[in-house]
Amino acid sequence: MNLLAAQHFDTVGKLARNVQFADYLDGKKIYPVGLEISPVGTCNADCPFCFYTHGKDGPAKHRKVWIERIPLLQCLAQAALLGIKSITWTGGGEPSLHFKFELMVERAHDLGLAQGILTNALELPLYKPEFLEWARITVTNKSFHRGALERIRDKVKTVGFVFNYTGVRDIERIWETLHLAEDLQADYVQVRPALGYLGATVDILPPRIEHPLLYMPREKFQEASRKHGYTQCEGFHFQPFIWETGSVDVCPYMSKWENYHLGNIYKESLADILDRLPDSVPVSEFCQVCCRHHETNKALHRARTLENVRFP
Repeated sequence: MNLLAAQHFDTVGKLARNVQFADYLDGKKIYPVGLEISPVGTCNADCPFCFYTHGKDGPAKHRKVWIERIPLLQCLAQAALLGIKSITWTGGGEPSLHFKFELMVERAHDLGLAQGILTNALELPLYKPEFLEWARITVTNKSFHRGALERIRDKVKTVGFVFNYTGVRDIERIWETLHLAEDLQADYVQVRPALGYLGATVDILPPRIEHPLLYMPREKFQEASRKHGYTQCEGFHFQPFIWETGSVDVCPYMSKWENYHLGNIYKESLADILDRLPDSVPVSEFCQVCCRHHETNKALHRARTLENVRFP
């Protein structure tokens, strides 16, 4: 097991280090630890496993929508004032394609917000990677830009690759990624099951590969084959999702379902949206298994069912 990567992906451990977790369990009002933001809907890759191109109406395409600069910068300033600690730049599309992304990253840095990015590294970064604490590079159906990889590796503290595994036909590409990660002196290669759409479970066995850089927790493959095990989602209290349309949602998976929409930063302040969050939302039959909030929801459920908590 790659211990550095295990620390990077330890949701429960990281929650325990933030006072919001204990406060939330005690029934106190909290603001999120972080925000996930999709600044742009367009992408320069076309991956068959990308759930952003699927929804309740079936397969779709990435949308050519860019988040508006002024509302986004105002949102970042509000986040800092509310004590939110971090921003994860993600998709939607490829976040670095936003024509003002450099300005967004610089503004978040100036506000003292920690930042990370999920990127496909298909183009040279025009933003300043040194303002990021981590970069997770998605293996797509296109070849990496070597110069982009080298610049990110040179400037960012923690750099890893993420591989969405669909079956044995991917093993050769995993080895290529591991060798590339070695050459770049990257920190890890995460291999996870490529998930189904609209709540579908998948039964994919993990590949029989061993390598010092490999991070492949087998429980993820097990959990991808079964439903959530709880009925209510609360993870959005710790990290809600903001779309390139300005929409603030519970998560990126349920954007077309009204009950999972929390507000829009084009119409009201981030604080106003966060001040009226529902206690929870139901776990729908269409909710993606192994979703972003899954570990948080499991941790909350376990913490509430503990006995003799004064005897650790």
